[in-house]
Amino acid sequence: MRLIRIFIASLARSAQRELSHSANLLFEGLLAVINTLAGIAAIAVLFTQTESLAGWRRESVIVLLGAFQIMTGLMWTFVEPNVGWFGGKVKSGELDDVLLQPVPSLFTISLGGCNPWALLTLLSGIVVTLIGVAALHVQVTAVNVLAFVVLLGAGAVLMWASRVAVACVAFWAQGFEPDVLYGALCSLAVIPRVCITQLCSACCWQRCRSRSSPACPRAH
Repeated sequence: MRLIRIFIASLARSAQRELSHSANLLFEGLLAVINTLAGIAAIAVLFTQTESLAGWRRESVIVLLGAFQIMTGLMWTFVEPNVGWFGGKVKSGELDDVLLQPVPSLFTISLGGCNPWALLTLLSGIVVTLIGVAALHVQVTAVNVLAFVVLLGAGAVLMWASRVAVACVAFWAQGFEPDVLYGALCSLAVIPRVCITQLCSACCWQRCRSRSSPACPRAH
């Protein structure tokens, strides 16, 4: 309970600080809309030549995009504002003050503040998910919703743990910045790997067929 109270107090303090810059709301909202439209446009291009890829329909990938945005919103709201500058704190010695506080250091380092504007990305992810589910024309039950929430929670914990583990590399390699690589790898999660493989196979088959090659492999 003590950690929960500290977490809520830290969120309130960070929210008061960020809300004082109301112009950021317009910028973050515009950025969330652009990211959402770009993701949907990429999916539309992906499915211009086929109805499904390895069993994934367009609507299913839209739901996946929404789930990815929800996870991204959670990460950029609660975790990234804290661990994004972790390497710099290690180099400058600012981390010593955190280690001396009467609070678990891992909690303070990874969840000591928040960026409330990033919740707009989470909200856009919820909207995209609802759009994808509506397009699927499937019956949604309470069990389905509960399973979706539980899986998102488990994914959020795994993403938090992996992000903190990557940030801790700064203890041994202070000149190494793995944040960009980690972000790039996480971005690949929006499209299933099997879909990428299937798309590449289909593109190769289309190219071979246009050249009328008898040895052209077929995409299944």
